[in-house]
Amino acid sequence: FGSSTPASRPSLPVPASAMDEAQESLLMEDFTNWALNNEEHFETMNNFATQHCDIFELYEEGHKLQYTELHKQFQALCEQKLEEYVAGKGLLPDQFAGLLQKWAAADEGVSDAIQLMCAATEYDFFCMVMAEKKREKMAGGA
Repeated sequence: FGSSTPASRPSLPVPASAMDEAQESLLMEDFTNWALNNEEHFETMNNFATQHCDIFELYEEGHKLQYTELHKQFQALCEQKLEEYVAGKGLLPDQFAGLLQKWAAADEGVSDAIQLMCAATEYDFFCMVMAEKKREKMAGGA
């Protein structure tokens, strides 16, 4: 979820409608790499979990309203990072959404990246990760 683009990645400030196949292919590869291999993204998510995991109860069946509020904050953080990425590529959100649909139908790697991003923001997965982070913290691992 990094907002900066390393020098090794091409910047494509070309409108999606004006992209040729090679530019689009580079952007697809860049997005997949950004979504699946971005250490800054994982660090941001880990820091969020470390900062907020203490309110999660490990052995209670119910969910507190605070969990939902934190989940909304987490979703907003994820959306912000994606919006920064898209804007950094010179695209509008609707343009990028159209490209994602096209790519997901044609490339399993992009489909996997999209599924991973969606799963990370699902409520049950979020609660599971937060509880695991609390266990890790309690054991002295965070």
